Amino acid sequence: MDTLVLSNNWYVICEGKDVGKGPMALTRLGVQLVLWRDGLGELSCLEDRCPHRGAPLSAGRVVAGEIVCPYHGNRYDGRGTCAAIPSLGSGSTPACRRFHARSFKVVERHGLVWLWWGAARAEYPELPWFDDTEGHDFAGGSIEAKVHHTQILASFFDFHHASHAHWPYFAGVGALVHSQRLRRGEGELTFSATLAARAPEARRSWRDVDVTNTFRLPNLVRSAIGAFVVIVAAVTVVDEERSWIMTRVYVHGLPFAWLRRVAAQVVFWLDARIFQRQDLAILAALTPRKLRAKDFNPVPADAGSLALLRLVEQQSVADGNESGIL
Repeated sequence: MDTLVLSNNWYVICEGKDVGKGPMALTRLGVQLVLWRDGLGELSCLEDRCPHRGAPLSAGRVVAGEIVCPYHGNRYDGRGTCAAIPSLGSGSTPACRRFHARSFKVVERHGLVWLWWGAARAEYPELPWFDDTEGHDFAGGSIEAKVHHTQILASFFDFHHASHAHWPYFAGVGALVHSQRLRRGEGELTFSATLAARAPEARRSWRDVDVTNTFRLPNLVRSAIGAFVVIVAAVTVVDEERSWIMTRVYVHGLPFAWLRRVAAQVVFWLDARIFQRQDLAILAALTPRKLRAKDFNPVPADAGSLALLRLVEQQSVADGNESGIL
């Protein structure tokens, strides 16, 4: 399998509300995982495979904070340590040392579950979240799509598709792209531009829309559209063909909290039911399936998408993937 993910990074893998008391199976970063909560609600995450015979641990149950294999009843704690082998009785502890499930560091913050992809550390870096959204109401959800994550990430910085791919819903938005600005920071990239109905030397039109998007390694995007709407998204690898997309919509500038909540719900509904579906249908049909910077025959408006891909490819090379291809 290709090198799909950047090492030594925090990845959003699901929403916290999706993990209940029982085991939850999901595939992220090319690995089948099982998540569960102990009696205090703390999360644990293992590879979804019993080291004994390879049974899916997610088909088992949780007892006293440990996950029980559905095949032979072997029990594992959140560190992957085998705590009991029923067939050996109460004296099974020495034999347990031969059975250790692969474990992953996970934390729950901002209503999301984050997985550390890399070697264990005494101290872990801060989560790459956009703190300016903290405490604000939002509407959101998630979806899996059979689209390579590089295509999805690049599409967030592709401003000039809006009036065409989302016609007639964006029919009032201008097709010209001007006032582009690209700013690079440590592990992040910000691209801003104006979608305009007229040439930049003409007087500004009410149809002009300013967009500023920030990409933060390894897979987060914050999109500020106009003066009122902010969309935060995470695009996480599921496997070689599929991606998981988490989206949150925030609306600012309205006088009442209930009005901001309703507006966010409306914008999210439009995004999830119409715009994402339109985008994903096109992205799934693009070739090559896996996008690289060298695949572009660019126009100036592609500057943001190109810079994003180059940043990811450079980080991939730094991780030891010589081709720089994810």
